[in-house]
Amino acid sequence: MNLRSFVPSRFALSLLVLVMMAVFTAQACGPDFYPDVFILKLRPDHPKEFAAGKLGVLLPTYPRADLTVAFRYLNEGVLTPAEQKAYNPVFAMSDPDLQQSWARDEAGYKQRIEPADSWRLARAKYAAAEKTVEQNRELKVQMPDGSTFAPDYLNCNGDAFLTAEATLASRAQTWGEKSPDLADWLKGQDAVFSNCRGGAEIVPPNAPAGSSALLKEDRAYQAAAAEFYAAQFEIARRAFQTIAQDPGSPWQGVSRYLVARCLIRQAFLSRSDGDWSSMAKFDPALMQQADSLLQSLLKEKLPGISRKAIQDQLDLVRLRTEPTVRLRELSDALAGPRPDLNYNQNLTDLTWYLDMQLDQRAVREDFEAAYRQETQNEGFDKTYAGLAQLRDSSTLVDWLITFQSPATEAKNHAIAEWKSTGKPYWFLAAISKATERDAAAPELVSAAESIPVDSPAWESFTFHRLRLLVALGRNQEARQLLDQTLPQIRKTGHDSSVNAFLGLRMRAAENLREFLSYAPRKILSQTSESQAALDECLDVMKNPQRNYECAKKVSPVQFSADAAGVFNTQAPLIVLVDAANSPTLPDQLRGSIVNMAWVRSVLLNDSASAAKLFPLLPEKLQQQAGSGMGFHALMSLLRNPGLRPYLDPGVQRSYSYDFVESYADNWWCQGWQTNLYGEDPHLVQTPVAFLTPNEINEGQREAKQLMDQKGAAVYLGTLTLDYANAHPEDKDVPESLYLVLRMIRYGCDRWDGASDAQDHANQVTVIRKEAARLLRQRYAASPWTRKAAPYVG
Repeated sequence: MNLRSFVPSRFALSLLVLVMMAVFTAQACGPDFYPDVFILKLRPDHPKEFAAGKLGVLLPTYPRADLTVAFRYLNEGVLTPAEQKAYNPVFAMSDPDLQQSWARDEAGYKQRIEPADSWRLARAKYAAAEKTVEQNRELKVQMPDGSTFAPDYLNCNGDAFLTAEATLASRAQTWGEKSPDLADWLKGQDAVFSNCRGGAEIVPPNAPAGSSALLKEDRAYQAAAAEFYAAQFEIARRAFQTIAQDPGSPWQGVSRYLVARCLIRQAFLSRSDGDWSSMAKFDPALMQQADSLLQSLLKEKLPGISRKAIQDQLDLVRLRTEPTVRLRELSDALAGPRPDLNYNQNLTDLTWYLDMQLDQRAVREDFEAAYRQETQNEGFDKTYAGLAQLRDSSTLVDWLITFQSPATEAKNHAIAEWKSTGKPYWFLAAISKATERDAAAPELVSAAESIPVDSPAWESFTFHRLRLLVALGRNQEARQLLDQTLPQIRKTGHDSSVNAFLGLRMRAAENLREFLSYAPRKILSQTSESQAALDECLDVMKNPQRNYECAKKVSPVQFSADAAGVFNTQAPLIVLVDAANSPTLPDQLRGSIVNMAWVRSVLLNDSASAAKLFPLLPEKLQQQAGSGMGFHALMSLLRNPGLRPYLDPGVQRSYSYDFVESYADNWWCQGWQTNLYGEDPHLVQTPVAFLTPNEINEGQREAKQLMDQKGAAVYLGTLTLDYANAHPEDKDVPESLYLVLRMIRYGCDRWDGASDAQDHANQVTVIRKEAARLLRQRYAASPWTRKAAPYVG
């Protein structure tokens, strides 16, 4: 039966979304790797606390549901305990709590008896067991390119089974458990649910002659429901209209409601243009008929169907027939400050609609074309301008889009709204977007001083106040305030906030010692390929015959992207040498700087720096490198795929420096700077206070020189060939040629798509062929020649 006296589930076809997620890793068939996480970008650290008003540092990358929750508090309201339960955080694939979330969901699912299962248990008391009903129906959609898209939609909702179960209990009491009428009713209901999955339509036959009037009424309703699930909506609608006109039918009231549901489902499924790209299309005329009918039903008191069920379906319809009006209603209810009795559904409706409208466009700050169906010419500014009409629907919608967008006009709009309204939510949007170049920056900094510590957004306002102080060059003021504030931030238990504030303190550091004190931060999730390489190395070393210099334990305190960026692109070798000798850093991090700086000194031919760093190298590297410069230093780079002229964000590849990992994260790529990932690429290039302009210029010059050398395969390969041709008698040349071929086979060649990709590929091919030729022609008897055979190509 499909008695809708229970609160209905939303029509699941509205969720027809063509999800295309481009996943790329080091190899096409490899696992997925993510940057080590220092700041959670898709959810707050403690979701329950967040829902209760402890917002932490609010990020524009949070999902719109999170930001909608925050808006209530920014609008000087609170969420009731019931409203707080409506908030469910989104977990990124790199989120450390994702597995726990899955486990909780699975445990809850196992404990919960689904309506379809409950129906089967109830039915089994009166008849032989039937197979599980498949509730989803497959829908085949012809796409414009001729392909077929075959999504499922929820055809038979849970309340249909609950109603069937309740009706079964009632009819068993009326007719008796062994009565022929009950047996026939069960056969009819089985026929109804057989249409849930699709396939050949099955409509229950008319009730047998001599059956009770109640069975005949039920059978008419069952037949209509079967037509509905079989997607014969015209036939079902006429059948429900007939029942609605029968004053003796117990299904009269609900059938009037189901006439509207036939119109709704037909409106969705009648479209045949193949446009299912982002949001389910619908027939506007049919949807408008459903709107009018539901509006009229709300004015009556129908038996067998709740007013809420009717209102829920009307809300579903109105979000499509008059979205602007409905968005305004949803926003008014969610924004508060008054409580919203329908908060759960309203939050779902608002965020679903905005996600469908916006997720394929350049709206959110971390929008990446690789994961979106973005048109080539649509940027943030153009997108923001094109959303003016949608933003006008309500203040909440305007704020959500503005807060998430990095468009210049979004910043200007936020500042203007703050100045004209003084509202906290516009103040937060304005100060979070402002830079030191904005005329309003000093005023925003001053205004943030008055935010009380007990404000839900105190962490956010204080962070951006400090961020602007540092950017404005007011470092002494920033240092004093940060030193006062950091203990309070640590007490919150928000690790993301702690890391964000430490990043500011690092940038404001007065000297190298201070910088090194605040550069290390706690990793919240170790999900990088460097971590995977270390794990793989340790796993291989379970074989006692395999031994590598791999760290047995890695501290969770490492360099995040902004700290690594300073070492990689701003600090010159002279500063790196000082850092490598500083006792301020933990030994593991200091060792990573030693390795990276020594590689730089070799590649930059800086013998003075190399000599200072050489005694600090691991003993194995000292033995391999000889004097620390020249050909043997070059060979040590070839031997150790985890050595590179830069620091990784998070776990360092140098923690397993002599191990060849399986997914090509070995040596370094062409354009390595652009391949480094981090939470905030904008911070990487931001100057730090303790470096002088001359030091920054020198650091940038050295970084550019290293970048111009291209990747390891070309640079080290070319140097090795040059040396081999100049010193053919050197006994180490055959091994060096073998190492070049091994490097090309397992090395980092992530230059696909670059403008000079083909030129790079051609250079690598020439080097590989020349190294193989020299081995065959000059060193045919060498064991290295035989060992190189698999890499010759």
